[in-house]
Amino acid sequence: MKSFKLALYFSQIYLALFFIPDSRFPIPDSRFPTPDSRFPTPPRLCYKNLQNML
Repeated sequence: MKSFKLALYFSQIYLALFFIPDSRFPIPDSRFPTPDSRFPTPPRLCYKNLQNML
């Protein structure tokens, strides 16, 4: 059971690295589509943003 909680913890960190939006590039409002809305934030920028928050 302990290893399951540990795996869940690391999976949340992994998801956070890829899905936390970079604050410098906010997610555009879907009501106003822009060319940039087709491109999600690169994982590298999300990782950099996560490092700044820690």
